[in-house]
Amino acid sequence: MWTQVMSHPGVRWISLGWAGFIAENLVLSHNRGAIIESIGEDNYHRSYSALSTVACSSIAYGYFRHGRAQGPRLVRPIWAGLGSLTLQGLGLVGFSQLAPKLQTPFVHRAPTASTLSSTGLGAAEDGAAASPASAPGAWRPRCPIDFTPTDEPQDGVYGLKRITRHGMFWSLGLFGLGSALSTVYVTEIICFSAPAVFAAIGGAHQDYRFRHGMGGTLPDDVYNSTSLLPFAALLTGHQRWTDVLSELKDVNAAGAVTLALLLAFRRMPRGVIPQSIPSR
Repeated sequence: MWTQVMSHPGVRWISLGWAGFIAENLVLSHNRGAIIESIGEDNYHRSYSALSTVACSSIAYGYFRHGRAQGPRLVRPIWAGLGSLTLQGLGLVGFSQLAPKLQTPFVHRAPTASTLSSTGLGAAEDGAAASPASAPGAWRPRCPIDFTPTDEPQDGVYGLKRITRHGMFWSLGLFGLGSALSTVYVTEIICFSAPAVFAAIGGAHQDYRFRHGMGGTLPDDVYNSTSLLPFAALLTGHQRWTDVLSELKDVNAAGAVTLALLLAFRRMPRGVIPQSIPSR
């Protein structure tokens, strides 16, 4: 079985591409200073770009030429559908928190005392002052994107960073794992699962560099109170769920969950959803 899987060209091209991509990122990043000193910064970036392009080309060729809906197949577990929806939803919610905060384009505002007086509603019939809370409010338009600067704590631990220090990596990784659960083809499983492997390895290496190099930009208190793996700091009590929920961009998250549901709906077999009601 293993020999048959590895003999497939899609499996080889995709695996080789991802292995090369992870390896060249680790090696070049870890030895960045020495390489720049040896060949110069411009040549360093050219080498980085060239190797990344070769690795990504291998992945793309393996997937689109030999791996898309083809190759060795595995049995899909019964819980794969729910797992795919959950992981893709988590990944999309993570991406949504990295975007600007969305909000409804209209907001209901209670009238102020000045508004009441200017409209002749400043006093009740018995002569007593009318309160803004007891008067009808109004729907007012507002920008659907909230550009108000986020009031972040001094240590910078806020929102998605309470879940993982590497939100971008793991948003892609979780979405990829959800995609891997939605297929039976080994080529696609490898292709979609690899971002999670890169998130774990690349995130750990980035933590090392930020702690021991890069001017110590990852202080010990932040490192100890957050986590590399998603939700680990919350499960161990280093972060609080209430803080995450209070800082959640809820409209963004709702849109992300809706998209995950649409993707799950699109994957449903046609026979599960009745196309029409037969006439008697």
